[in-house]
Amino acid sequence: MDIQLKREQTERALASLQELIPSYLEDKENIILRDAMIQRFEYSTEAFWKYLKAYLLTEHNLPANSPREVIRLGLKAKIYSEEISKELLQMLDDRNLTSHTYVEELAESIAGCIPAYSKNMHAVMNQLSNT
Repeated sequence: MDIQLKREQTERALASLQELIPSYLEDKENIILRDAMIQRFEYSTEAFWKYLKAYLLTEHNLPANSPREVIRLGLKAKIYSEEISKELLQMLDDRNLTSHTYVEELAESIAGCIPAYSKNMHAVMNQLSNT
């Protein structure tokens, strides 16, 4: 798939996630809104790491196979700081836990982190468009 198409898909996914965040922050008791935001977080995270993977291969000739390897290679390529790298790795861990969001405390915990995760993904996307 064309890297530009992957970028556009990622930007659309992130925009759909960002669309729900303000409403969730205003009404954290709305479980349907929370769960919709978590669902959008899942597919946004998938699109993000897959775009980053394609970017690293195309622009830096750095092949990666797993999401965690992609994040580590992004740090190696100096796309973002070590702090952002750690936050992105935590984001991947939380993404992997989203299938267990029927555990109320877990759903609340992950939902509380999504605004920061979204901000980090947007910052990386902006960084990539400026390189």
